[in-house]
Amino acid sequence: MKAIFVALIVSSVFAHSNTPKRQLESIFIDEGKDINLIFIHSSFSFAQSLFPIASDYRIKRVANSYLISMPNHGNSYDDPNFSLDSITDDVRNFILGKGLRNVYIVGHSLGGLVGMNLAAKYGYLIKGVVSLDFLPFPSAPALLDVLKSVVGGFLTVDLKRSMTDIRQDLLNLFPDPEVIDLFASALEGKNGDYSWSTNVQYYFNNIDALFKNGVPVRPFKGKFKLVTGTQSNFYAPALFPQLVKYYPKINLAKDIIEVNSGHVVYARFQEESTQAILDILN
Repeated sequence: MKAIFVALIVSSVFAHSNTPKRQLESIFIDEGKDINLIFIHSSFSFAQSLFPIASDYRIKRVANSYLISMPNHGNSYDDPNFSLDSITDDVRNFILGKGLRNVYIVGHSLGGLVGMNLAAKYGYLIKGVVSLDFLPFPSAPALLDVLKSVVGGFLTVDLKRSMTDIRQDLLNLFPDPEVIDLFASALEGKNGDYSWSTNVQYYFNNIDALFKNGVPVRPFKGKFKLVTGTQSNFYAPALFPQLVKYYPKINLAKDIIEVNSGHVVYARFQEESTQAILDILN
C-alpha cells in the first residue's frame, strides 16, 4: 500500500568552499511518484507558504513535492552575502543531494527568478519551470529603487507589536493586502524574536545581486509557463516575445496566463497556478 506522509526536513546542502554547511529548510510531500516538484517561495516568505498548492489533490496524484525555504527565510541558514546565483546553486545542490530525477520547478516572485536561473545554468537537471509573476529580464532601475524603498521601510517595523499592528505597518509600506498577508504569515507566532529583521537587512544589502542582472540567455529545452498579473510591477507584455530566446518551446499564446491582479498571490489564483503546474507535467 502506498505510503503517504508529510515530513519537515532540515536538509544539509553543501556549496561554496568557504562555507562549510549551508542548510535549507524543506518540507517533503511523499506520494511515491516518479515526478518531483520543487516549490520556491517569494521574498520574505517561507516553505510553508506554497503548501496549499503543493497539497492540492491534483498535484499529489501525479508528483512528489519538496517545498524549500531560501537562505534568510524560514529556518534556512543566514547568509549576509546571498545572491541569485548562490541561491540557485543551493537549489541545484539540494536536487543532487537528494538524487532527484524528473524535476520540475515552481517559483513565486523571487522564487520564480531562482527557478528561471536554475533552468539557464543547470537545465539538464530539470524538465520544466512555472514562474508565478516574475520574468527573467534585468529589473529596471526605477523598479529597483521602489524595491529598495519598500525593503528599507520593512527594517523600521517593530516586531514586538501585535500582528494586527505589524500588518498595518507593512500595509503602510506596501499597500497590497494579499501580499502583506503572505509576508506576515512568516512572522506568526514569532513573538518579536524572529531573525526576520536581520534577514531583511541582508536582503536590502544584496538587492542588486538578486535582481539587477536578471537571468543570462541560455536556451532551456524544457517546458515553461508564466502566470502574471496585469497590474503587477513585473507585467511587461512588450518583453514577452523575447521569452522565446530563453524558452524555445514556449507558445506565447498558451504558456502565458494573464490574470486581473497586482503581484500574483497564489492564494487568490490557486486554480490558475495549479493548472499551470499540471500543464507542464503533461
